[in-house]
Amino acid sequence: MANIRIDALDPTALASFLHEIPAMKDGLTVKLTVDQIKVLIENYLITGAPAGLNSFDEIAAALNDDPAFHTTVDSVLATKLGLAGGTMTGAILNAVFAPSAASTKKVQFDNALITAGQTRNIRVPDADVALSKWELISLSSLNAASQLIQIGLAGFRKLRISGQLTHSSAGTLSMTVSTNNGSSYDTASNYVQQAIVGSNTTVAAGQGTSAAMTLAGGTLDASAPYSFATELEEFNQNSICCGLSRDNGASASTRAIRNSGVFHTGTTARNALRILPGAGTFTGLIMIEGVRA
Repeated sequence: MANIRIDALDPTALASFLHEIPAMKDGLTVKLTVDQIKVLIENYLITGAPAGLNSFDEIAAALNDDPAFHTTVDSVLATKLGLAGGTMTGAILNAVFAPSAASTKKVQFDNALITAGQTRNIRVPDADVALSKWELISLSSLNAASQLIQIGLAGFRKLRISGQLTHSSAGTLSMTVSTNNGSSYDTASNYVQQAIVGSNTTVAAGQGTSAAMTLAGGTLDASAPYSFATELEEFNQNSICCGLSRDNGASASTRAIRNSGVFHTGTTARNALRILPGAGTFTGLIMIEGVRA
């Protein structure tokens, strides 16, 4: 039995990790070569592992050589997700994205939408799908501002502009649009408006063409708060942009409500806008939303 090499005996690895030698096995002390041990580990201890994770050293490195890896991960998750005793805490707030040329898919959450005991399921098909139509483009808190400029609107076919403001001087709230992302603005007489105004018990109508689109009209009193909301169609198209606008304010100390149809008669796609007080500055909140198309 002397001078018999173990590799010459052709050992066979069994599922139980015992190793059977076909013949003359009784009384032998079996020693495996390093290569044979490596094969046994790769084929029976780490089965199906990718090339980068088929050794104990590689597995340890993937776990950052951390013997308390599970505890470390739990601690990090608790910090990031606000976990306390296995329960997530804290508010889930609105998530918004800055506008870009590419479509953005997102879900908006509000911490008031889902209360205790309620269940909401979100199902997404196996396809690229927009989960929300209107998306927040900007929410601007203004303090004695002389204008508000919003660029980067080339991806938005519908726009909604709303808010509540006060003016330092009596005047209107108007808007001009740009076709070159804010390098210049259309100040020609390309804006048409047809309005119906209710003031006290009087209702009147008016129509006009001007060098700016009126978002809140009449002569709004200085320091008197008013609200407005305007929706525009075909903003980023090579066609006339039409919309509807309404506002509720005070003129000559009399409250008035105004509903109007607004038009920009230019036929070049728009991609930016500028909102202006008729005189002085404005203070308050303006929100701009859009639908991509």
